[in-house]
Amino acid sequence: MEPLQDAELFRAKKSITGRYLIAEDYPEAIISRLASKHMYQDVVDPDSFVDGIRAVTMEDVLDFAQTYLNTDKMPFIQVNREGNTVSMDTDKEGRSA
Repeated sequence: MEPLQDAELFRAKKSITGRYLIAEDYPEAIISRLASKHMYQDVVDPDSFVDGIRAVTMEDVLDFAQTYLNTDKMPFIQVNREGNTVSMDTDKEGRSA
């Protein structure tokens, strides 16, 4: 697996935090956060969430990818020009599962 570029990680962090903060600004999100805090006495505040995302390093992303994204176990899907889809799950040797 190839590592991320600095600019790519920066854009991803900005996108994640931006979308989260915009979504948290709606009345429904505020009420949901307050209800969770009341019911579970534990809720992640927006500042902590943003700080957590900003703290993610390229090494963190690579470690996650190497641990959880096993290409040998991913399904293969091919779509042709006519829009027909062929899905084939294969094992490491390319045999149909």
